Amino acid sequence: PNSRNAILRSCGAGIVAADSLIKDNKKRIFCAVRPPGHHAEKQKAMGFCVYNNVAVGANYLIKEYH
Repeated sequence: PNSRNAILRSCGAGIVAADSLIKDNKKRIFCAVRPPGHHAEKQKAMGFCVYNNVAVGANYLIKEYH
């Protein structure tokens, strides 16, 4: 019943990390999140991976910081 919250928080962690890379001039960020997102494909979820968290973070960086 809490899957939606877990998914949103794991994607949110990547967005916060992306901001930290730019604003705080960090060189590396590690997000230990569940679900990890690494199996999610562009058009379908796989296993517990609903969204690809890395892709969400990368897309955020492109849109927010060009």
